Amino acid sequence: MRDGNTLDIIEDHSYNQYKATLDQPGFYEITAKCGNELTVKVIVVKIEIEGVEWTEEGLNSKICQDSNTVLEFSFKAVVQPDTVNVSEYIWTANWPENVGHEPEVNFEDSFTQKTNVVKAKWFADPDSNLLSETGHISEYKIFIAISVGGLQLKSDPHIWKVKVTIGGACIWPEFINEKSIVLEEVDGIFVVTEQGGFSRSEPRIIVEASQSSDFYNKVYVHEQTHVDQWQNQEPWKNLFDANKLYNSSLHGMESDCKQDLRDQISALVSQKHLDDMALAEQYECRQEQEAYAAEREEWPNYLELTVEEVLQIHPCFCGECP
Repeated sequence: MRDGNTLDIIEDHSYNQYKATLDQPGFYEITAKCGNELTVKVIVVKIEIEGVEWTEEGLNSKICQDSNTVLEFSFKAVVQPDTVNVSEYIWTANWPENVGHEPEVNFEDSFTQKTNVVKAKWFADPDSNLLSETGHISEYKIFIAISVGGLQLKSDPHIWKVKVTIGGACIWPEFINEKSIVLEEVDGIFVVTEQGGFSRSEPRIIVEASQSSDFYNKVYVHEQTHVDQWQNQEPWKNLFDANKLYNSSLHGMESDCKQDLRDQISALVSQKHLDDMALAEQYECRQEQEAYAAEREEWPNYLELTVEEVLQIHPCFCGECP
């Protein structure tokens, strides 16, 4: 025998028993002779699955982002020996029982040697709405079955993980365009005469979840709640108010030195920024409680934090949290 394969002969008084151990892929002929000669042709087939995976985690990471649309993620069946005649390929995916959020993996073509994943959903294991119990990552088992000579052979499972990203952020407003405040020289004295473009920036949001994920809107609602707070609710709507700061403190400031006046303006704006930032941080706990409450109202009801868990992340400093 060759390629590390072995042939054991077991004898007793009634017959000879031959046992061949064929560990290496290939085509073999085994001939046994005891009076008559018997030749058996054997094919040893090895099936493996390779992932051709382009994700934010990097090539060949085996982690895919939760998505309901086409993904740049492929699987390829590697059959040895490569000259074996495969008449059919069938791709399937398995997952644990009694899990939540309806697991699903769809293949672009389930009957070819190489297939692209066109849908991959995170699932909750166990079926709980709490992030602390399910985590962000689900684990699927991918299989390829092939037909060779009328027989169906199935691969060992290829472990494949699907990750859901639910992160996001709201970029707080701040004072902008301070340098555009207009200074005019009047009788040798520099005076602040116009606000120019000095203003408060708009709050903006970042949603890290894929737009095709079921969880995109959940993250969007959370962050948009913060935008509404900054624009319409106290105390946040009153913070970083450039118009108020200009009219109450900056307009009419004067100095006999232009740079000194600029320095005075910068000092006032910087101090107001620090004061408002401190107040915003004091009330950030209430901001997050409201945002997580809004998020819980959105489908799907998974990957959620309890009120107590939010307080662990954002301790209450305002004295107004639930």
